[in-house]
Formats: sequence, C-alpha cells, structure tokens
Amino acid sequence: SGKKKRFRFLALAKVDTVAWLAFNGTVCTVCAEHCPVENALTMEAGKPVIHDDICTGCGVCQYVCPAPGNAIILLESK
Repeated sequence: SGKKKRFRFLALAKVDTVAWLAFNGTVCTVCAEHCPVENALTMEAGKPVIHDDICTGCGVCQYVCPAPGNAIILLESK
C-alpha cells in the first residue's frame, strides 16, 4: 500500500573532516555519486552531507572514497 518500507540500519556513517577531500579544498563528489540510497548523502556548498535519518550505513561511500585515509567512518548501529 502507500507506506514507505523502513530499512534496517546497518551502521551510521560519519564524516572525518580532516581526511575528507572536499573539506580540504579539493572538489570531490565520488561518495555522493555512488551512494545507492537517494538523498542519504548530498552535496551542499561543495561539501558532502550525510543525512542520518536516511543513511542506511551500507558502507558504499566508505568503499569508494579516494581520500588517503578513512574520510568516512561507520559507527555501529544501536
């Protein structure tokens, strides 16, 4: 019927602004381009924003991130 299906959240993705390229003057949209969940990760003012209420914690953003180091941290879901 018209109800939205709720996904079980695997984890919570968070940003490490020190490692994230977009926060250090480099244009990078790889995570937003590859995120499989619509509007879970968007670009705002040239910087990626993870929307906790939509993000499922699937880890695709972490996997595709080209930053040297882990720019995306997955925290255990509670």
